[in-house]
Order: sequence, then structure tokens, then C-alpha cells
Amino acid sequence: MNLPTWMMRTPASVALHNNLTAGFATGLVTLFIGLASPASAGLVLDIGPEMTIVAQPTAGTTTSVTLTAFLRADVGTESVENYSVPIDLSPPDRAGSPVGMTLNSATARTVFPDQTLISSPLVDPGGDADFLISIIPPFVFPPPPLEPVVFGTSPTPLFDFTITIDSTVALGDYSVAAVKGGLFGFAPGLTDNVQFGTTAVIRVVAVPEPSTLSVLGLLVVPTVLRRRRRSV
Repeated sequence: MNLPTWMMRTPASVALHNNLTAGFATGLVTLFIGLASPASAGLVLDIGPEMTIVAQPTAGTTTSVTLTAFLRADVGTESVENYSVPIDLSPPDRAGSPVGMTLNSATARTVFPDQTLISSPLVDPGGDADFLISIIPPFVFPPPPLEPVVFGTSPTPLFDFTITIDSTVALGDYSVAAVKGGLFGFAPGLTDNVQFGTTAVIRVVAVPEPSTLSVLGLLVVPTVLRRRRRSV
């Protein structure tokens, strides 16, 4: 039986079918990071608090530090549909990833309607970041329209993330900052207009030895007694 030309599966028609199928599947992923037109305004991303001091945990124990990412418009207002933020932990010697520090959890402070916050570790991503925090829309077709969130010039908490620290951590200052790279993005078309403001620092200090605490106690007690005698 001779089929009409439009029904024949020629190599060209098969290739076209495959391309259309791939395009349909790609449409399920709707992060749109960096794909929209450039924005005229800018965003500022801060990580705070600026300084957190923690004592080095003893063997078998851990401590944790919760930091917050704040987002604001540089001027006026800016609408954000979704984001993807790699976070880098830099050890005191600035080499590699810090030992004894891990991402424990991340929580959205600003809720993007119908989207989900995810956080995941990054395994040796070129040394640029240690974990990724982002929001994703549902994987459905057709993709639903994303409801943007409007940010003004006042810093607005975007998300919290908790870092767990164990006894293998070395003493010193650890910087915690967002980094630009292939995974970094703010939609629609805002990626190149994001500035970095405050960078957080976690300072790990040694726990005073019991003998040191005893000496400090001997110094404090006479001082207190002297003040009491003067007040009599």
C-alpha cells in the first residue's frame, strides 16, 4: 500500500519528531534562569549575621550556626520569579572545602507561591561552592505561570540555612558567601544584575582549658570583693 507523502517516516521526519519530543520534555523544567531579557534594575544579596563566634566542639559533640540570606532591590522595586544560589564555605587558609562543616537544613523565609525550596550538597564543583539552595516550580506541562515576589530596598529574609560544626573543624575564620557561577541565577533575567553585599563569617575559637578558667576565677573574685568593700 502506498502511503501519502505526509505519512511516510523519512529520516528527516524522524529527526523532526525527535527534536519536537526533546523540546516538549525540556519545557517541563521551567527555572528560566538567565533566559529572559536583561533587567534594568538590580538586586543586592546579603548573608548575615556578619560575625558569629562559636567554641570548637569537643570530641563526639556538634554545634550549629543558622545564617540568613537577605535580598533587596538596589533601587525601587524588583520582581523575582525564582532563584538558585550556590553557597561557598571558605576555610581560614582559603584552600578547598572546610573540614567539619556541613549544611544541615534550609528553610524558606520568603515563600514563592507553588514552588519548593531545595538544598543539596555540591561534590567538588570546581571549588566554587559547597551546597546549592534554590526554588523550583512543579514539573508539569504546560508549565504554570509563576507568580513573582516583589522586593523593595529594605532587606527581606530570603532563606535560612543551618551549618553543623563538629570537633574536626579547625580554629579560625570561615567566610560564608554566595558565589556566581553556572548554577547561580535569579529569574527573570536578573542574574547579571545581582550584587553581593554582606558576607558572613563564622569564627571558631578554642574552649578555655579548666586551668585557665580557674586562673580567671581567682582574678575575678578579689575584684568583686574589692568593689564591695569600697561600696560599704
